Amino acid sequence: MLYTYETKKQLSKRYAVSISTVDNRQKEIKKLIGKRYPEEAFLDNGRIHRIRSDVFDDIMIYGDRIAAGVAPEFGGRD
Repeated sequence: MLYTYETKKQLSKRYAVSISTVDNRQKEIKKLIGKRYPEEAFLDNGRIHRIRSDVFDDIMIYGDRIAAGVAPEFGGRD
């Protein structure tokens, strides 16, 4: 299955948040790799780092519920 990946700048613009907020969400996503999110949540070629769009959408929408342990299951998993 093909997924859309976006840069931090693109995500920052789409959600009208700072790059710092995107960085913080990225750290949260990394902690949840294998538990909630698949390994393919990030693309990194050394210079350009991209985050899978559906994963970032999920952390932005359900971040508080994920932290509380009451979020619905992530639907983008293969």
